[in-house]
This record gives sequence, structure tokens and C-alpha cells, in this order.
Amino acid sequence: MHLEGGVRKLNRIERDTLVILIPVAVGFFVFTGQWQTLLSVLTGGILMLGNFHFLWRFVRRIWEKQGAQRGGFLAGLFLLFFLFLGAVGISLVYLKMPILPFFAGTLCLVISIFLHGILFV
Repeated sequence: MHLEGGVRKLNRIERDTLVILIPVAVGFFVFTGQWQTLLSVLTGGILMLGNFHFLWRFVRRIWEKQGAQRGGFLAGLFLLFFLFLGAVGISLVYLKMPILPFFAGTLCLVISIFLHGILFV
């Protein structure tokens, strides 16, 4: 199956997420003057970007596999999702990162996807 057009678009979404994330993180740091907000924005953005990256690669592999081989990949997909969910929980609960900057970091991926859906059809 030919998926190269979709792969290029997903790679552009990842790149543009970083292009959005860095200025947002610097903006939060300039506005608050606290390193903790900068790290919170970057952590939220990087976690969501990593989740997005690995999820679409897993889905691509599942799409290319046949029959019983898909079961193992689906188990890996669920494990990966719960690992990222655990990383979010650790970041917010144990590291006590500010929630609003963390949320702003996660929104960078959503904004990138939204912009690619509207502007780069």
C-alpha cells in the first residue's frame, strides 16, 4: 500500500509542531520569568509530539502487517499509549509542573494539525 503522501504530511505536522512549540515556550518564559513554566511547556509539547510520532508509526506498521501479526502490534500500541499517559501523570503529579503551561505545550500539536487541515489541504 502506498502511504508516502500521508507520511510526508505527518512529518510536516511534527516539524511545524516544533516550530510552534519553541516560540510558545520562550513566550511563557518571557511572560513569567520562571524556568519551571518553560520546562512545563516544553515537556507537554515534547510528550505529545512523541506520542503522535510513535502512534502514527505503529499504525503504519499495523496497516502493513497481515492477520495474526497485527495482534502483537496492537498490544504494543496500547502499551505505548499507557506509557505516555504515565509520563504525563508523573510530570504533573510528581514533578509538580504548572498545568496551564503544560496544557499550552500539548496544544501546539493540535494547532499544527488544525493548520495543516485548513491551510495545507
